[in-house]
Amino acid sequence: MKKIIISIFSIFLIIYCFTFVSFAEENDDAKSFLIISHHFECSDNAEDYLSTESIASDFEIGADMVAVSFIPEWIRYTGREITIEELLDIIASIVEIIPDGKAIILDNAWEYRDEIDKLAESLNADDKIILRTTESTKKIQNESISLRTVSIYSGGIVFSADERVRFSKPNGILQFQSKNYFNPFYQKLFTKHFTSDVPVITPMYDKNLCGQRTDSAVGWDEMIVRGYTAIETANVSGLVDYRDQINVQSDILKSVLAEEKEVLSLQSGLYSTASVKKLSDAVKKGENSLKELSSLSELQTCCAEIRLAHDKLALSYGEDTTLGAWNITAGKVVASVLCGMGLIGIELFMIKHKKRRENEQNSN
Repeated sequence: MKKIIISIFSIFLIIYCFTFVSFAEENDDAKSFLIISHHFECSDNAEDYLSTESIASDFEIGADMVAVSFIPEWIRYTGREITIEELLDIIASIVEIIPDGKAIILDNAWEYRDEIDKLAESLNADDKIILRTTESTKKIQNESISLRTVSIYSGGIVFSADERVRFSKPNGILQFQSKNYFNPFYQKLFTKHFTSDVPVITPMYDKNLCGQRTDSAVGWDEMIVRGYTAIETANVSGLVDYRDQINVQSDILKSVLAEEKEVLSLQSGLYSTASVKKLSDAVKKGENSLKELSSLSELQTCCAEIRLAHDKLALSYGEDTTLGAWNITAGKVVASVLCGMGLIGIELFMIKHKKRRENEQNSN
């Protein structure tokens, strides 16, 4: 009976582990996040700041979007206001060097939205130009422009933020930049469950906009854990390197998962139930981390937990096999009874022999 139970458990565990395998194969690629270059105040003169070479370098480094502010910077550097014709010429020259799948975000150009929208249509560049504005949601909703828009939210009430999210679908982008919003519970609740597939930007280039978090690996890690899917940074090369590390760690985790699922599927019956469950739970957590957007620290933690569970599993295997030698079987019971009967028989024979000798001595 015991053998039957063990066999059924082993078959169930093997099926359970193969379910893991098929699940992982369907969701094999880890999700990534967008890198936005904060291309502001990066030069002492307007020509360098607004040159296509300067903006193209951010794309070459690895930025997915480059955010450029025209009007205030132009006035600051040249001492005169830029005309709409000059602005459109600059945008057209920039569009020519934007790689496929990437875009620029235009700040402080909302009042020229109709002209920019027409330019984008003429250049067939609707997917390469994004306007960012602080205008109210209702006002933006009434606009007929086809360009994507970054809607900035600086409030503290989750339901008003949800209104921005509804507006942002299907091709809009949402940005949070309120220090009051950086409450971990509030943040995770909103970005993880309300925003769905809407890209959510966190501006890390200014400490006043990101709750004193640094524009470095520590700050980026925390923002990804909270649910942001786009990071605007003044440290493009550093963030690109951080994303590369995530990709490498994802590959390491995939390899670890494959190894451990093979261990579970082929030899699960040799391990204790408790240790198998711990490893299975660690494997499931690792698969979920690949399915969702995860930070570098989350991926590293998953690898560490799986390896620890494996070490515990190996230790349980040694204990189980040592104890397994004493598992009760019918043959072992019969052998034990026969040995016991033999020992009792020898003991009775010795007692009988001892009494006989004592009787013989007494009779003499």
